[in-house]
Amino acid sequence: MEYDVRKAFPYSGYEQYEFEVPIGSVGDAYDRYLVRMEEMRQSTRILEQVVASLPGGPVNATIPRWSSPPSGRSSPAWRS
Repeated sequence: MEYDVRKAFPYSGYEQYEFEVPIGSVGDAYDRYLVRMEEMRQSTRILEQVVASLPGGPVNATIPRWSSPPSGRSSPAWRS
């Protein structure tokens, strides 16, 4: 039975992307390996679609700067 939560109850925009649900037919260790490999291929397929849908242009982010502890203190105040 083909079932994937991302298809049954889409969340985080999964409904926007095309992907297949890998299903094995035998159930042995090799079959599970093949399913995992196909899951990775499908994940890559989703990521390629996500990257293609990103808008172009520069990306600017404000990154907080961490300050050093006050002189004479070697650990944060909450540890003292």
